[in-house]
Amino acid sequence: MSYRFAKNAMVSLLVSITGLLVCLPARAEVIRYFDTSIVVQKDSTIYVTESISYDFDNSKRNGFTRNIPTTIQRSGGTYSVDFRFLGVTEGGDDRPVKARVVKHDDAAIVTIGEPHVPMTGKHVFKIRYALRNGVNYFEGTPELVFNATGGEWPVPIERARVLLYPPAGVMPSQMTRSAYLGDPSGKDKVNIRLQNSFAQFTAAPVNPGQNFVVIADFPTGSIAPPSIFRQMLYWLDDWWPALFVPAFTGAALYVLWWHFGRDAANPEEIVVAWDPPTEMSPAEVGTLYDERCDMQDIIATLIDLAARGHLKIREVAKRNAMGFGNFDYLFIKTEAAGDDAPLRKYEKDFLSAIFGTRDEILLSDLKNSFASRIPAIRDEIYDALAQEGYFLQNPEVVRKQYRTMAVFFSLIGMILILASSGNAVLAPFGIGLFVSAALIGTFAFAMPARTQKGIVALRRSLGFAIFLNDVEGRHVEALVASDPTVFGRLLPYTMVLGAADKWAEDFLGVLHEPPDWFEPNNAASADYKFSPIQFVEDLGAGMRTMELTMVSEPYGASPHF
Repeated sequence: MSYRFAKNAMVSLLVSITGLLVCLPARAEVIRYFDTSIVVQKDSTIYVTESISYDFDNSKRNGFTRNIPTTIQRSGGTYSVDFRFLGVTEGGDDRPVKARVVKHDDAAIVTIGEPHVPMTGKHVFKIRYALRNGVNYFEGTPELVFNATGGEWPVPIERARVLLYPPAGVMPSQMTRSAYLGDPSGKDKVNIRLQNSFAQFTAAPVNPGQNFVVIADFPTGSIAPPSIFRQMLYWLDDWWPALFVPAFTGAALYVLWWHFGRDAANPEEIVVAWDPPTEMSPAEVGTLYDERCDMQDIIATLIDLAARGHLKIREVAKRNAMGFGNFDYLFIKTEAAGDDAPLRKYEKDFLSAIFGTRDEILLSDLKNSFASRIPAIRDEIYDALAQEGYFLQNPEVVRKQYRTMAVFFSLIGMILILASSGNAVLAPFGIGLFVSAALIGTFAFAMPARTQKGIVALRRSLGFAIFLNDVEGRHVEALVASDPTVFGRLLPYTMVLGAADKWAEDFLGVLHEPPDWFEPNNAASADYKFSPIQFVEDLGAGMRTMELTMVSEPYGASPHF
């Protein structure tokens, strides 16, 4: 009987021990203590040192993260503080520990440890940081609202303690103190004690997800709000990239412009002259003048080729079924017997684009077909100016290089701005790059540089423009007497310089026949009387029609100009 009893007792003991072992909780990560020291300054800055005893047990974690709140909810409003990370150390000898800080709109996330170095067992870390504007003002009273632990910890905290040191000249007893654990109803869960130089707040334990909030009011006038100048310094400390990056970009652009984008120096004054640089085509003069090859310059090539005898332009009346009409223009290919200057490549391509294999063609027939040839002609004009030594480089190539750089900067800036919703540090750099992109895009127009030869030709063109504005009738009569073709020959140059109307006025009463390369619609009528002013007006209207027709493309086609 005794043997059976002993056997049953042994079985019961083993079962009880087994059950007890099964029911014992497994060891897990825990924060043994979380001590926070807060030193309040008279300029509303607070310096914080957190001592965290983290027991990783056997988890072998690659570090941990500390979420430090940077916003305060108070009286229905949200107030932000400015976080400044000062460092992380470990152990009694304060060995530096690697940490990565990412600022968000409502928190600063400090990641402690290295990705490939696991942590196990007990570690004591000290996290140091400052909160500028850490003390806020509610109804004129300086008040500190500080969330000591935050509500992001996934592990329990056995004990949390806050040591609050008031600013110089304020005793702990002069502070109005309160604190709560979890929510404002948990004030009874926090023990508050006063010491000689600080107030101590203790809560134990702090469960995962619980907030431990300390609140202290200081005597009025004991803490001064930051001045406007200091607030500007705070702002610059955060947003300096938004100013520095554009400033650096602007300085770099100025250096580039000074060395590569500035026109060659020419101390000579502009000399008034009756003729433009005729060794250049009107399109080249117009492009040299404003560094851009506009459609006006390209259309002037048509007039110049006509003036040199390579084609004639005939105005043709058109009427619709209602009896209303307008003008079309017939281009007639001719042999230029009197033109000794060889055609430039873009001039040959221009004639080829108009006529192809035909000898005559209406302007209306070029609709939706000529536009595709414009980019190549424009590029050839730019290339000719660079190859002939009027520009250091092709002006359009230079502008495209800087515009491409501007697009690249703006894209990077936009990406950083969009990414800054989760990382407040990126926004200033994104804005700085975006502003820099605008600067680069603006500077693109100033970067093409004229050479010494180009400046001489430009001054000669400007001298001709001055002559057009100041010329007297007797000078015009002398010009016509020496060269009857001078009006039509130089008319394309006056067009690109914006002086065609003045040129026509100067020849009023002096010239009685239109240039032989242009035939007005009513030239054969008995009552036709040539007027240079009317001729230029008609030709101007014709050029506008030519421009609209030549740039037109089929519906849905991509623009070529």
